[in-house]
Order: sequence, then C-alpha cells, then structure tokens
Amino acid sequence: THYMMVFDALIVVICLTSLTLCTRSVVNGIKLQYEFVDFFLLHYNKAVTWSDRMEFVNGWYILIIVSDLLTIVGSVLKLEIETKSFASYDVCSILLGTATLLVWVGVIRYLGFFEKYNVLILTLRAAF
Repeated sequence: THYMMVFDALIVVICLTSLTLCTRSVVNGIKLQYEFVDFFLLHYNKAVTWSDRMEFVNGWYILIIVSDLLTIVGSVLKLEIETKSFASYDVCSILLGTATLLVWVGVIRYLGFFEKYNVLILTLRAAF
C-alpha cells in the first residue's frame, strides 16, 4: 500500500500542476478579454457582446480545472481513507468518478483532431 500512496501523491502533484497552468491560461484570457473590451470601446465606441467576450475564455480549460479539483480532493480523501483517518468512501468515489467522467469528456475533444475519429465527433455534435 506504500506504493499506492506514493502514486496517489504523484497524481495530486500532477493535477496541481495542470490546475495551475489551466488557471493561469483562463486568467490571461480574461485579462485579454478586458483589454479587448476597453480597446473596442475606446476606438470604435461600441460595446462587445457577451458571446464575443466568451471567445477569450476556453471552456475546455474550465472543464480541466473542475476535473483537476475533483481529482485532487478525491485523491486526498483516498489517502486519508488508506491511513484510516477518514471513512467516507461514498464521497471519495463520487468525486473520483465525476473527475474520471470529465476526463473522458475531455478526451472527446482530442479525438476531433484525428481525421479518422472526426466523423464520430461530428455525429456526436449533430446528436446534441
């Protein structure tokens, strides 16, 4: 079980790194969005629509941030369960299960980059 605890700690470190990078990217996108709105208002005297403002925020990064948060909390709870400090298996399994679901949803995005799987992604998009 010692190796499992080291593996869980490694997962937490990797997710913290991913969380930091994605959060930085989203924050930079929001800063750029505000600069764009100010520029557009100053030079063209027009307001920017909400949908145009959201072009600067990558929704996939938000998904990754939520998934990373759930994975970190779930992994810490799993470590606590393994050290007998915590006994709520239900909360841990729900957090890790939801994080896994979000990771697989994120994998769908990357399948769209391959021509072979792009037909599958287009079919899924048309269905919803």
